[in-house]
Amino acid sequence: MFRNYFKTAWRTMTKNKMYSFINILGLTIGLSACMIVATVVLDDLSYDKQWSKSNDLYRIISVNKMGDGLYDRFASSFTGVGNVLKNDFPEVQTVAELSIRSDQQFRITQQDEMGIKAVALYADTTALQMLDFKIIDGSPNHYVDGISNMMITKSFAKKYFPNKNPVGEKIYSIPIYNDKAIEYLITALIEDMPSNSVLRSEMIVLNKPRNEEVNKKQWGTFSQNYILMKPGTDMEQFTTKVNDWYANFVEVKDPYQFEFQPIKDIYLHSEFAGTLDVKGDYKNIFILMGVAIFLLLIACVNFINLTTARAIYRMKETGVRKILGAGKSQLTMQFLVETALFFGISAIFSIVIYQAVIPGVENYLEHALTIRLFSSYVLAGKTLVCILILSLIIGLYPALLLADFKPVMAIKGNMFSGGSSGQNTIRKGLVVFQFAISTIVLVALIVVQQQVSFLNNTDLGFNKNHLLYTQWINLNGKGEALKNEMLRQPGVESVSLTGWTPGSKGYMTRDVELPGNPDKKIKVWYIMGDIDMGKTLGLRLKEGRFFSTAYGFDAMNDDELQRMDSTEYARTAILQSSLITAYTAKVLNLENIDQPSRSIKN
Repeated sequence: MFRNYFKTAWRTMTKNKMYSFINILGLTIGLSACMIVATVVLDDLSYDKQWSKSNDLYRIISVNKMGDGLYDRFASSFTGVGNVLKNDFPEVQTVAELSIRSDQQFRITQQDEMGIKAVALYADTTALQMLDFKIIDGSPNHYVDGISNMMITKSFAKKYFPNKNPVGEKIYSIPIYNDKAIEYLITALIEDMPSNSVLRSEMIVLNKPRNEEVNKKQWGTFSQNYILMKPGTDMEQFTTKVNDWYANFVEVKDPYQFEFQPIKDIYLHSEFAGTLDVKGDYKNIFILMGVAIFLLLIACVNFINLTTARAIYRMKETGVRKILGAGKSQLTMQFLVETALFFGISAIFSIVIYQAVIPGVENYLEHALTIRLFSSYVLAGKTLVCILILSLIIGLYPALLLADFKPVMAIKGNMFSGGSSGQNTIRKGLVVFQFAISTIVLVALIVVQQQVSFLNNTDLGFNKNHLLYTQWINLNGKGEALKNEMLRQPGVESVSLTGWTPGSKGYMTRDVELPGNPDKKIKVWYIMGDIDMGKTLGLRLKEGRFFSTAYGFDAMNDDELQRMDSTEYARTAILQSSLITAYTAKVLNLENIDQPSRSIKN
């Protein structure tokens, strides 16, 4: 019987080619877009869930009270705090420093003239107890003293050590801050890091854990610390316990508080972490899902509207079938098979488009998608089952509507029996819904286009044309000599030595005392640049004056500042930081470029 249903459905489809083409095209677009977006969403939701201990891995977050109800959160903590947690809190199994550094520069041999760039994960050896590094060769657990130990990935080794076992080899840093290159001994070869991880990298630089004590005055080295908890630990109670200990230990007003962020939440919930390169935004998940659902809804509603609109052309077919004894259930099944056939053909085209487009999506995202809908039989089966269920749901209303047709009512001028008013309302509502969604999407596209145009054409407050910059280099005290030599070159109008470039993450902070209120400290965000920075960037002065060599205070160096007493130094730091921040915030619009995040807690 099902074979007869399929034959009839195929004949109906091939007989009405334009109608079939429109339906298949609409469904193909909707299904393709939905599958592509669903892949991106599933990949975003999968970050750092592949580690065997992911349920018990947390990153330590420091929270600094800036004022009443105003808190600053940052993804680092005192190294000494991690040591105390490991030694004095039985709930903690181990603590490790883990930090990603992009664009690290190395030489494969000391004689190489051209260096290479790599993304490196800097970790201490206890990280080997936390993360599942898949060792191919070597023994990273046997730390070699006197040299920096390194593990490299299979892809990195294939690229830079072809046809060679890299274990035991050395690579060398390109010195930026030091005169001498650092040697790295490759102690292990590992499988590639998963792309759906905030820790993805090409190499892991291993160091021994640092033994730093907690300072009662709340000073110390900040690092990105991760902790491995014992399974079943109540993290809410543990957080309270840690914060109570720290508040009683330090001798400062408004001490830091600590939060513990699950590693699985870091990718989508790190809006406060300005230095994290690999991060997403959970809001984008809802936006992408909404777009996908809207596109699929438009395609499905379009299918329903076209099917019901053609009901009048199928009056004879349905009437003859009913006269010959076809029941309502048989007619309903026939129309459901037709819908399933439409969805089946559309699904085939959608899969082809999906497979062709996914590599481009990966190229746009700049990383491989770990989860693909057709990368495993389980996911492929679930996807096809969802499409089948969707076809049955979408096809049910048109099938019941057409199966309910009565030839006698058609003769009287009314196609449908009893509930025609309700059915007309549904059909009209679907048409209105389809146009409403289309209008919303069109308006959203116009808004997005205007926003992109605004970003491309808005006045940044500085002249970005004809600007060149170099990465951090070790000037070895010869910065002014380099600057003067560059100024002698034809075409060079101005040169500035700066620790910051517009749009970069190179901001810095300092806790300083308020003048007249030494017990009150505030966090000052500032950038570093010499006197010619404003001239070089083409800043337009709005208030005050630019820095000048005519004012000795403007050009004070760190040695001069260090010779001041603490009160005078604090006032100087406030004045200098405020001047820089004030004119850059107004002229460069830093709040739109790279402003430190703030969190408000009720």
